[in-house]
Amino acid sequence: MSVVGFDIGNDNCVITVVKQQGIDVLLNDESNRETPTVVCFGEKQRFFRSSGASSAMMNPRSTVTQVKRLIGRRLKDPEVQTNLKTLPFETSEAKDGGILVNLKYLGETHSFAPVQILAMLFSHLKDVAEKNLEMPVVDYVIGIPSYFTDLQRRAYLDAAKIAGLKPLRLMHDCAATALSYGIYKTDFSSTGPTYVAFIDIGHCDTQVQESNPFSVGFSSDEGPICTPSSNGILFPRGLSIPSTKVLTFQRSSQFHLDAFYADPNELPAGVSSRICTFTIGPLQGSSNDKARVKVKVQLNLHGIIAIESATVVSGHGDDFSMHSPSSESSADGSRDRGNRRINIPVSETVYGGMTMAQLSEAHERELELTQQDRIVEQAKEKKNALESYVYEMHNKLFNTLRSFASDEEREGISRSLQETEEWLYGDGDDETENAYTTKMQDLKQMMNECHKA
Repeated sequence: MSVVGFDIGNDNCVITVVKQQGIDVLLNDESNRETPTVVCFGEKQRFFRSSGASSAMMNPRSTVTQVKRLIGRRLKDPEVQTNLKTLPFETSEAKDGGILVNLKYLGETHSFAPVQILAMLFSHLKDVAEKNLEMPVVDYVIGIPSYFTDLQRRAYLDAAKIAGLKPLRLMHDCAATALSYGIYKTDFSSTGPTYVAFIDIGHCDTQVQESNPFSVGFSSDEGPICTPSSNGILFPRGLSIPSTKVLTFQRSSQFHLDAFYADPNELPAGVSSRICTFTIGPLQGSSNDKARVKVKVQLNLHGIIAIESATVVSGHGDDFSMHSPSSESSADGSRDRGNRRINIPVSETVYGGMTMAQLSEAHERELELTQQDRIVEQAKEKKNALESYVYEMHNKLFNTLRSFASDEEREGISRSLQETEEWLYGDGDDETENAYTTKMQDLKQMMNECHKA
């Protein structure tokens, strides 16, 4: 099974696939290695690739470009306001302060969040990959800028879910460059370390690792979670991804953990320092006596803050100090021999993120839009087939078919072909698949009768 990679640039996208011989860049339907990062909404369908890019010139207000600059951002962010001045489509503020793109489609005004636009692009790139490989593909790796916030990373994962993708990992662009460099290089010096800098100069940004771009702190109902050496920061800036910390608390009931950016000066202007809130519990079977609760917190493969597990530990094993991240060695429970663990539920509220209901609704909407595109494309295919058949029969009528029909029959067939051609360029220019199929069947029946005669 192949793993496909998407490099989503601000201007263009590239699709790659891992094969036994290495990494190949796939060609799109137009035999190009790059696909414009464009979604254009026509009267009846969406357009991608160069057709979407060319439509941007004729229909700019219904063409969405540079969605990467808007993903996971707020409409009132200063940087967003600056970017929107250069973009022709209309926007409005969502209920949560996010961005809505407003455009005409199917005769009505529709509003889409940037995450939905990105999902449309993912869905199209998925189709391109599957046509190239001639097989269904589920597993994907998606490139992102290293400076993306937790919310922007979550938005990429949400877009992937809406498009029906299973992202194995969000990978920093520079990390992907470093892997590409290191996989095939064999002449490293054996006398000491070799230092190589990987710089990604894109359409709208320049970046240089693979590390956590922002300092992340945690607090509980009882205050900040600190250790003498952490200075209030659980995941410091520059920490390798992924990373795990184990926190231990003494609790008798459900409690909350808040994740936040510890240093607002590290964030882009207008970005909130709040990340998410985790609700731990309820604690089954707990009484007024405080139980020992171990929470395993992750900066996961995607660079997103998550809780891997939360357990109540009972017994007479070693105790842990409340609010103190344990050492990595304690994550495997080696210091808890003889203790009994009970898993407890964890729920999450992401500030500015999509709910499960919103994700489900967006997924259903994307399926409807994809079906509409498919209907229109199938109608175009039937129209082209009918047009080709008319031209083919015109040529054959007075050549290979001359001996099968009388002059009167040939004139009747020629008249029908002419009428069909005029219909194709007139009233039938924008018809349904069934209309073209019916016309084709009528013409073929006429030609078969001619052969029989």
